[in-house]
Amino acid sequence: MLKTQYRMHPAIRRFPSSYFYDGKLKDGGRARAMSYAPAGAAAGAPGFLALRGESAVRLAPYAFFNLRDGQQTRGDGGRSLRNDVEARFLVRLLLALVHAADAWHIEVVAGDEAREIEISADERDADERDVLPTYGSVGGTCGAADADGCCPFGSVCGRVVMLTPYREQKRALEAELSRVFGPGVWEHAVEVASVDAYQGKEKEVVLYSCVRSGTAGLGFVKDLRRLNVALTRAKHALYVIGNDASLRQSETWAALLDDAHNRGLSVDVSGEQAMRASPRELLRKVPVTTLDGTPPAGSPRGAPPQRSVPLVR
Repeated sequence: MLKTQYRMHPAIRRFPSSYFYDGKLKDGGRARAMSYAPAGAAAGAPGFLALRGESAVRLAPYAFFNLRDGQQTRGDGGRSLRNDVEARFLVRLLLALVHAADAWHIEVVAGDEAREIEISADERDADERDVLPTYGSVGGTCGAADADGCCPFGSVCGRVVMLTPYREQKRALEAELSRVFGPGVWEHAVEVASVDAYQGKEKEVVLYSCVRSGTAGLGFVKDLRRLNVALTRAKHALYVIGNDASLRQSETWAALLDDAHNRGLSVDVSGEQAMRASPRELLRKVPVTTLDGTPPAGSPRGAPPQRSVPLVR
């Protein structure tokens, strides 16, 4: 097996390495650099994962959201499953990231303008410019901006994929994206894909919808190959959304959930509350960690880290 990985933040790599690869999967230089560079810096995570005024902390690279009120139903002639509450929650979480991206962009532009005022024309030579911070997250990767050159997804554009094991849930996610953003508006900015279709691919942020809720079994959600693929596609952030009680029917999922809880990266959420919350309020449900993915000093182990600074906005 290849023992060095260059894609994932070390906090994302940790569980797959321990559980699937007997701890033998190690981080290459590029992956290690992610845990030292502030979010928004050229070598770091996208700026919308940062916190205002705090270069040493960020939104967690990895987290599990225990969606208590999700309900699975059958669609596609009874051959596939969907969970509309999960679909709505994922799109709300995407909205929160777009909100953070807008605030981060405004902050970076304001900072650039302030530096322009402070640096005189005589000092603004090539050497001086080289030491100024560079932010790789501001421009996004939009290929379908509007007539004014603006994309409603900002720097989130092209950086997020919603993954799910079920074909019917993929349709539910696409329908919810169209309902919230409008048909034809989101397709260039956000990918929606099945786990099987995404093998061998990667994305900066992965939102994974597990779908299963209840005691009727887990089907191929517990398939180890599919789970390994789903957990190893993200570069900078992996947010798994599912029902804790249901997923614990699988020994592997129980190990994953215990690992997330012990690391302070498991959060109880409600779809109903998420629909009422503003993007800023929902963003506060995402755990905060230091750059390497561990809870900040003073955070109780086994609980989401407490913020000492305001969110991006």
